[in-house]
Amino acid sequence: MVAIRPDDLTPRSNGPIRARVISAEYRGRDFYGIASAAGGQELFFRSEHKVAAGEELALGADPARVLIYPNEAPPVKA
Repeated sequence: MVAIRPDDLTPRSNGPIRARVISAEYRGRDFYGIASAAGGQELFFRSEHKVAAGEELALGADPARVLIYPNEAPPVKA
């Protein structure tokens, strides 16, 4: 499982996540939006530039800001 804060997920020319913008709203300094990834996951992101519904984006984040959790649950103590 991977966790990325919406403020850290942004459009990047070489971003590894391809997604289509569902909606975006200007909030003071940046646009905050929701996009749908190829697998159907809903992603929240931030953009310094205007984005519009239907637009395809390449999203990514600084690797230092990405949290990775193991897929397996720890064993349960009886």
